[in-house]
Amino acid sequence: MRVAALSAVSGVPVSTIDHYICEGLLPGPDDEAAEDAGQVRRLALIRALVEVGGHSLHEVRDIVGAIEAAEADPAARRTAEYGRLPADIPPGELLADALRIALGRLARRAAAGGPAN
Repeated sequence: MRVAALSAVSGVPVSTIDHYICEGLLPGPDDEAAEDAGQVRRLALIRALVEVGGHSLHEVRDIVGAIEAAEADPAARRTAEYGRLPADIPPGELLADALRIALGRLARRAAAGGPAN
């Protein structure tokens, strides 16, 4: 998916998406392995971790990497790599569930009138 299209779908500015690509958090627009729905989910997770969780981009890179390792190799959930995930994401929860948890937190904060980040 091209950066402009990803920006239009997600509402995230092109400059922010470009920054995430430069930081290695998102695949580049020419990466054939990057499927559109996966990029949108990954971008939403990154934004939730930064804006809701208050994580640095370095921490986000570790968290996303650990989630992807657990998805690619279920045995990785039992390794030290899994210890990099936030404590409240239980073993077996994958990228989509982690995103659901992060977005649920955002919705609860918004309903309570709290800050989004």
